Amino acid sequence: MRTPRLTSLRLSTLLLGVLSVTLAALADDAAQRTQAPEIAPSIVLNADPAEQAQTPAPVPFQEGPKPHWVWGPNNDGKYTISTRFDATGAKRVVVKASCDNVMSLTLNGKPIANSSEWQEPVEKDVTQLLQRRENEFSADVDNQGGAAAFIASIAIEHTDGKWSHIVSKTEWTAVDRGTKQVVKLEDKGELGVGPWNNVFSAPASDTGIPRDTFVLLPGFQVEKLFTVPKEEMGSWVCITTDPKGRIIASDQGDKGLYRITPAALGQGSRVEGLGKSPFTLVEKLPLNITGAQGLLFAFDAL
Repeated sequence: MRTPRLTSLRLSTLLLGVLSVTLAALADDAAQRTQAPEIAPSIVLNADPAEQAQTPAPVPFQEGPKPHWVWGPNNDGKYTISTRFDATGAKRVVVKASCDNVMSLTLNGKPIANSSEWQEPVEKDVTQLLQRRENEFSADVDNQGGAAAFIASIAIEHTDGKWSHIVSKTEWTAVDRGTKQVVKLEDKGELGVGPWNNVFSAPASDTGIPRDTFVLLPGFQVEKLFTVPKEEMGSWVCITTDPKGRIIASDQGDKGLYRITPAALGQGSRVEGLGKSPFTLVEKLPLNITGAQGLLFAFDAL
């Protein structure tokens, strides 16, 4: 007599643990969005092995004036720190920088690198990004708690083989990215002070890939199909696909489920049943389901 009850209990538990929803006809027409795909920024991995094999001479960062660690008046503030310099006649220009914690570097508005590890300074040759006369080096910086500071050195090799250096100091310009107001930089000490010590003596990372940039093998590209509006659709933390190849995504909070029909693949390719539109279609499903941490489509049901 006990065996059937146990079997029944197990079956009931399994049924309670499985949510089966047929999605064939579900869609909320009032909550639809479309977006044209974009080719995402990328760099090619090992694009030119012969060029990569050429190792330039080391840059004498330690020989120039010592840069200073600087930050705005609030450790939790988000700032843009910048300086302008003339590179007329420059043969080579290399930037070295570190930030406790997060930085995104640009030269003349073009991305150089980003980093969130102050222990590994970023070193980038920016010669190809130079303008003939005035150049603007800029760093978007913010902190993730604790000490906050940014340091940088711009090394310029001249045609006579000599080097000059432009180093971070309180005279550089700083703008609070929240208020858009210019603020005065505070001096946190020159290169070598604690807790960062001589961070420039650590091996530099020359792999600081600009933010939102993919590293690809030759012949590939990445397409951005849709930018999720966080305030409206939340943060999509798990996805699955339905039998037609469409994507079902769940917000981690209370924003619900969404069905994504990808746009046509690049170069006019097609996937059977998909890709007939040049736009990605996103539909909110009218279901009282959200916060899913795992999704699976099986037997024509979610």
